[in-house]
Amino acid sequence: RTVKGEVVSSTLANPGERDSYTFTLAQDSRLLFDSLTANDNVGWSLAGPTGTIATRDFLRSDGGNISGSTSLFALAGDYTLTVFPGGDFAGPYAFRLLDMADATTLPLGTPVTGSLDPGNQARVLTFDAAAGERFFFDAQGQNNSSVWRLFDPSGRQLFFANWINDQGPLTLARSGRYTLVLDGGVGNATPQNYTIQVTKIVDLADTLILGSTYQGTLPLPYQSTDLAF
Repeated sequence: RTVKGEVVSSTLANPGERDSYTFTLAQDSRLLFDSLTANDNVGWSLAGPTGTIATRDFLRSDGGNISGSTSLFALAGDYTLTVFPGGDFAGPYAFRLLDMADATTLPLGTPVTGSLDPGNQARVLTFDAAAGERFFFDAQGQNNSSVWRLFDPSGRQLFFANWINDQGPLTLARSGRYTLVLDGGVGNATPQNYTIQVTKIVDLADTLILGSTYQGTLPLPYQSTDLAF
């Protein structure tokens, strides 16, 4: 059975049963395990050319239950994802294994509205940035049962926060593609609506006439105007 990018929903019918899913990566990748089951009695592991690269239970795989990085670096090659029970567990489970390379492009400087449905899934967005550019991440009034995460081009997690918390301004250190993950809480039973805006902050420049009153406007959060005279 193969898996990557699709919803996998199945059942461990008997205690001790293990389900295995295989897939092949044609190139080095950054993967995310999107748990759709709020249960710490069922776990998963991912193994490939370098051995086992992750082992977690379904409850503590994403969302607010794990504050560390959820990005998994996987070399090109063949992989097996194994779902296994804890103790004598038998029951249903569901998950998605996502590739960051398949993320949706995020338009900058404009509100982006959507819904996580079901509310425990993740949405992966991406944008390009140059080293030294500054960005502001505006949550625009969300709930606190879901989180968002930002990863740099190397897969390093730059922030982890509830949706109610704006982030920034952040000066991004590397040029390349950044990945923003909207991560629904694994226990969310209802759709999670969101509106976010990611804005590149570009400071302004103007001329100051000595002895005159200067009036200007700062249209973006944390923007500044450099006045020369």
